[in-house]
Amino acid sequence: MSDENAETPPPLWQYISPDSYEVPSPPVKVAAQEGLNFLRKLLPWNISSDTEKEVLVKSREELRTLPDWQRNRIAPQPDWAAAAEQLSVALEEWLSQEKLEKPVLILVAPPHSHIAHILTHWAEKEEWQLFQPPSPTQILAGDDSLLEELDAQDGSWVLPHLEKTYLRHTKGLNLVRQLLDQAYAGQFGRGIIACDSWAWTFLQHIWHSHQPATLTLQPFPEADLGRLFQTGEKFLFRQADNGAYLLPPPTKENDSKTPEETEEEEAEEIETSDFLPLLAAHSRGVLGIAWEIWRHSLRAEPDDILNEETTTQDKDLPQQTVWVAAWNQLDLPEVPSNSGHYEAMVLHTLLLHNGLPHDKRLLPRLLPLSTHHAVETILRLEDAGLVAKGEEEWRVGVLGYTAVRAFIQNKGYMVDQF
Repeated sequence: MSDENAETPPPLWQYISPDSYEVPSPPVKVAAQEGLNFLRKLLPWNISSDTEKEVLVKSREELRTLPDWQRNRIAPQPDWAAAAEQLSVALEEWLSQEKLEKPVLILVAPPHSHIAHILTHWAEKEEWQLFQPPSPTQILAGDDSLLEELDAQDGSWVLPHLEKTYLRHTKGLNLVRQLLDQAYAGQFGRGIIACDSWAWTFLQHIWHSHQPATLTLQPFPEADLGRLFQTGEKFLFRQADNGAYLLPPPTKENDSKTPEETEEEEAEEIETSDFLPLLAAHSRGVLGIAWEIWRHSLRAEPDDILNEETTTQDKDLPQQTVWVAAWNQLDLPEVPSNSGHYEAMVLHTLLLHNGLPHDKRLLPRLLPLSTHHAVETILRLEDAGLVAKGEEEWRVGVLGYTAVRAFIQNKGYMVDQF
């Protein structure tokens, strides 16, 4: 009897209780290497080990970053539709209940998890009514038209951006408090709300009531990132400085050997990279962060970068090999050493609201900073690659998020649980 179910991997997208969220750990040898580097600084003689020996395969000068079109083909957008389908599975029991003890369910996830996008996709497919948050001006003016709209709707509803219904200001909290009170009391019927994890942590301090049912996306460990990054095109991803494989290469056919012998032989010959374990740990399991860093790391030799107009999908890169920059060669943003409380306050405020509009008058209303200092600080953070200016908002950038979170935590500010 075949055991097909045992060979089928579980879905990449899983929804769990926030209390079950576990950030992926870095490889053990990373800590050992850091200790070795520290010891080398203290001792007058050189320390070497076999783990430090590297065979240079491709230098930085030999490789180029990929154009966007080719990067999109090698590392396409994650399948958000699949994430929405798995959300249906996670909600099956809750949706089947006729009388709900908790009529509102909260989806909480860290920045760059795309949870609002996933929920919106799900709502459109299921034909649930979508509600958008008011503008900051409306919030500060005490506009409660959102509550009237929710009260008037007849059916099931979705609010994908709870973090946009408040401002950390004396005049900016009334709406969200009323919204949560009335939604939890069942006044609006069955609904699902998505909220950024930083905002949810803050709101739990200012909204004192029973906790609604809450779910989050399971973090993506090394194995799941590998499954996601290995597209159907079967590219060979190799680390540029030593040639190590990031993902298992195709198995070579050998009729004279048993599958077990072939697998053992290739396991001994193939050197694997620690890039993916490091990526999973650095991104804290957040797919949007891991995916963006992965795209940022892809490289090719100049002759392999073809023109979009003259290439076809099966000839993107000769021999289907994609070089990946070594982890220690990635130019990820870092918080400048001279950063202080101005930078911490601005970054923390951006995270609590999952971004703020470009309006230079708003940030000083939320912080004890003048307009000049607020704008100056934002621009410095943008120059450092820590803040990104989108079409409508300033946000903590995806590549710099992990560094920003560590900086804020070291400064003693409240952080999210993810």
